[in-house]
Amino acid sequence: MYPDNLRIFMIYLGCGMNGRITEQHDIFFGVGESIDDLSLHAQIKSSWPDAKNLHIDGYKIIRQVGDYTVRVHRKADLLPPNGAIPSNKTLFFANAGFYLKSEEGESHKWLLLVLDDISEVKPEAMKHPFFKSENMVNKSPVIPHRDNEIEVLATNGKKVADVDDQINVESLLKEYTVMLYKHVSDQEDEWVHLGFYPVQK
Repeated sequence: MYPDNLRIFMIYLGCGMNGRITEQHDIFFGVGESIDDLSLHAQIKSSWPDAKNLHIDGYKIIRQVGDYTVRVHRKADLLPPNGAIPSNKTLFFANAGFYLKSEEGESHKWLLLVLDDISEVKPEAMKHPFFKSENMVNKSPVIPHRDNEIEVLATNGKKVADVDDQINVESLLKEYTVMLYKHVSDQEDEWVHLGFYPVQK
C-alpha cells in the first residue's frame, strides 16, 4: 500500500545550548502528515538530543520545486499504482551565505533545486533571481564573501555569496524515498512563520 498523505517538511529549528549566549538554529528535513504529527516531532528530537527548549520557528511543506511535483514514501512501500513514472533527477538543498551592509551577521538564502547531479548545484544557484534582485544589487550592497571554496556569484567583479552547504535531501530522510514527477505548475510552496512552536515531548 502506498500512503498518499506523507509530506516532506523543511523546518527552521531553534533551541538553547549549554555554553552558548544566543539561540541556536538549524534546518531540518523530516517526513510526516502534518506539522503536528508526533512521528515528525520524534524525528526532530532525535536529530538534536542535547537541545534545550527545542522549537519550530517556521516551516515549508515541499510539494513543488520548479517544474517537479515532490512526493515521498517509505522505502518498504510499493510505488503508487497510478502509471506515473518518476524522474531520475534528485532534490537538493543549497544554503547560500552572504553579507549585507545593512545586517550585522551573515545572511543566508535557502534554495531547493531539482537537478541531475550535485555538481550542478553551484551553477544553478548562480542563476537564482534572488541574487539579482533590487534588494541585493541596490538597496543593501553586499560585501565580498567566502566561507569555503565553493564560489557562487560575482557582481561587478566581486564575489558576493557562497554555497556553504549542498545536500541531497533524500540522504537526510533515512527510510524514505523522494519521488519527483515532471509537472509544470505556478504553485509555490509558502513558508509558514510560527514564531515559537515547541517540539512535542
